[in-house]
Amino acid sequence: MRNIVLLSGGLDSSTLLYRAVGSDPQNTLALFFYYGQKSVARERTAAKYIACSRGVTMEEVDLCSVFRFSKSTLLAHITAPITQVIKNGNNTVYRSEGTEVEFRNGVLLAATISLAMQKYPEDEATVYYGAIQTREPFPDCSIKFVEQFDALARLCSQGRIRVEAPFAEKGKDDVFKEALQLGVPVEKTWSCYESGEKPCGICPACLDRRILEGINC
Repeated sequence: MRNIVLLSGGLDSSTLLYRAVGSDPQNTLALFFYYGQKSVARERTAAKYIACSRGVTMEEVDLCSVFRFSKSTLLAHITAPITQVIKNGNNTVYRSEGTEVEFRNGVLLAATISLAMQKYPEDEATVYYGAIQTREPFPDCSIKFVEQFDALARLCSQGRIRVEAPFAEKGKDDVFKEALQLGVPVEKTWSCYESGEKPCGICPACLDRRILEGINC
């Protein structure tokens, strides 16, 4: 059985890699996708560290051309800020709009399924991606989405390839607890949408990680 993990270098995908690899790193492949995101350099560094820490081979796939027309503020060709800081008297509001990258998970999963069929034409393989429950119910992180892609993968591979998202019904706190249990180097992961030396602390990804008190992430 082959394991293929979509690894962004963030907490969720890093924990998923540690969970999926078990005691068999030789049969696990990590895929890192460059799709034009502003934070690619920090994400790549984190992903390489995580993959190396578990003895897993990592390959990078360039999908920038697919998203060249995207209006998402997460992408480098869009100059609009990811998060706006709005002062309202003594209150500060952080507003992030337009962050969705159109059908990103769908494109990443489709590319992974194709690669699995090419690289492992005779083997069974499981594709893992780290969808979790977030404050906003994104369709491409839902159980229904996972089930649909799993069905497509099985159909197109004669049942050899399947898609799983073990954290799809879990929140960030549950994933963090599992990360600690598995020994994931949480401080080496990167979730911020920005590309600075330190996390911005105000983008949606940073706000979701505020449960990690005492961890420099």
